[in-house]
Amino acid sequence: MVADSFVTVAKVCGVEERGIALRKKWLGDLERLRTTILEHRTTEPTPKMFLLEWLDPPFDSGHWTYQMVDFACAEMANKAKRQTGVKSRVIEWNDVYEAKPDVVVVGCCGFDLERNVHDIKVYSDNFAPLAKSSTKIFACDGNEFIAQPGPSLLQGVAVLAQCAYHDQPEVIKAIDALNIIPASQGFQLVDLQSISLQEKEEGKPIHSQQSLGIGDIEDIAVDEGFAKMHEQACAAGQLTYEDPETGYMVFTELAHKKRGYCCGSGCRHCPFSHENVGDKTKRIQQPAILYRQSSESSLFSLTENKNIKVLFHSGGKDSFLTLRALAKSHRDNAPFGLVLLTTFDATTRNIAHQEIPIDDVVRQAKHLDITLLGVPLRRGSGETYTARIEKGLEAVRSSLPRKDGKIISLVFGDLHLDHIKSWRDNAFQNSGYQLEYPLWQADYESLLTDLEKSKVQCFISGSTTDSANVGSLFNRQFYEKMIAADIDGFGECGEFHSLAKVWEVDRNIVLG
Repeated sequence: MVADSFVTVAKVCGVEERGIALRKKWLGDLERLRTTILEHRTTEPTPKMFLLEWLDPPFDSGHWTYQMVDFACAEMANKAKRQTGVKSRVIEWNDVYEAKPDVVVVGCCGFDLERNVHDIKVYSDNFAPLAKSSTKIFACDGNEFIAQPGPSLLQGVAVLAQCAYHDQPEVIKAIDALNIIPASQGFQLVDLQSISLQEKEEGKPIHSQQSLGIGDIEDIAVDEGFAKMHEQACAAGQLTYEDPETGYMVFTELAHKKRGYCCGSGCRHCPFSHENVGDKTKRIQQPAILYRQSSESSLFSLTENKNIKVLFHSGGKDSFLTLRALAKSHRDNAPFGLVLLTTFDATTRNIAHQEIPIDDVVRQAKHLDITLLGVPLRRGSGETYTARIEKGLEAVRSSLPRKDGKIISLVFGDLHLDHIKSWRDNAFQNSGYQLEYPLWQADYESLLTDLEKSKVQCFISGSTTDSANVGSLFNRQFYEKMIAADIDGFGECGEFHSLAKVWEVDRNIVLG
C-alpha cells in the first residue's frame, strides 16, 4: 500500500515513471534487507517485538508497522490479539507485559529519538517489569522512521531489525554493509538501571500536595490549565495548541469540527460526545453517555416523558436511597424521565472519595435500565466544576430522544450538611433548573428501614477512619457501631463511602 502511494503521487505530479521506478527499487531494497538478515541471523525462535506508538496512555502499533516488523525478520509479540493493517489502539500496560516481548521499541508518533528516550525515562516505572524479565527497551525516531508512510520506512525497517538482533553482531554488520542507514543511527538502547530519580521526574506534571488527587465540587478548579490555552487557540482559529504539562500538541475543538465526525480515539476536545469511542469508561475526556436506556417501557422512560430530572449519582447508598425516593415520587405523583450523572477522575477513572471505578456505576445503570452520563474531571484543566457540569447537561439535552424533552430539575442526595447544600444552591441558582434534595434532613431510622426493604447490600468502598473497614457491609449493625464510636452513622462527614450492589437484586424490588 505504501509503495503504491509513490506511484499515485508521481502520477499526480506528471512523472508516473519516476514513481514506478521508486516503487521497484524500494521494494527491492526491502527484500534485499530481509534476505541479508535471514542469511546472517542465528536466533531461533524469531525475536518477539512490541512496538509502542504512544506511552500515556499506551498505544500499540498499527497500519504498515506489521509489514515493517515482518521485513525486519521479527515477530509482533501481540499478533495473536490483533488484526494486521488496522490502526493503532489504546491498550493497558498489562497487555505489553502479557505479550512477553524480547524487545520493546518506542517510536511515538511525531517524536524524534531524543524525545522518545526522554519519555522512556519519564515512564520508566511502566517499563520496569519488562526490564526485570530481560526485555530490551529501545527508543527510535518515530517521526522519521515509523509514523510517516513514505520512503523512509525502509530505514525504519533497518532500525527495527537492528533492535531485534542487537545481540547478533554478524547481523548488525551485514545491515551496515547495505548502506541503507548509517550504523546505529536513529535508535538507542535505554538502560533503565542507569536512570536517575531526577530523570524520572523530569517532564512529569508538578502538582502541589493539595492537587495530588481529584477532588469534588468547588475544589476542582485551578487558576491555569489547558482549558484557557484551548480557548485562546480556538479564538485565534488554530487547530492545535501545546499542552502546558506534557508539551504534546493537542487538537482543538475546531480541528475536530473541521473533520466532521468522532474519530473514536477519545480526544480531549471531542465536540461529538465521543459517539464513536468503543470503551467509553476508559477513554472519554468529555462528558458522554455511558449507558443509554434500552426499553421505552422502563421506569423513568426518556421516550414517554418529556420532563427530565438529572440525579447526581455517586454509586453509593445515599445516591441509591435518593433514587428510591425518586421512584416513589414517580409512582405517587406525575411521572418523569431520569438521567444519572456521575463525575469521575479522568486519570484513575474512579469516582472521587467513593474509591470505586466508573465501570461499577455503568453496571448499576444497565441493571436498572436508566441512562447514565459520565463527566470526567481532570485537575489541572483550569475548568471549574460547574463548567464541566454544564457541558454534561448540554450532552444530556442533545441526547434526549424526544424533541420536546427538557431538563426540569437537578437532584442531589445530600442528607444534612448545610455548607454543601448552600454551595450547590449558589452554584446552580442561575442554571434555570429546580434543585431537589429528596433526603434532606431525613431521619436515619427511616433511611435504614428503606435500605433493608430494598434488599440491596452496600459495602464500604472508602474510609478515612479505622472504625470503618473497606469491604464491610453497611447495615444496621455497622450503623450502630459508628454511632458508638461517635461517628456519623451514614458517614455524612466523609468518614466512609460505599457501593450499592443493585445488580444482585431484581430491578423491580430495587426500585420499590
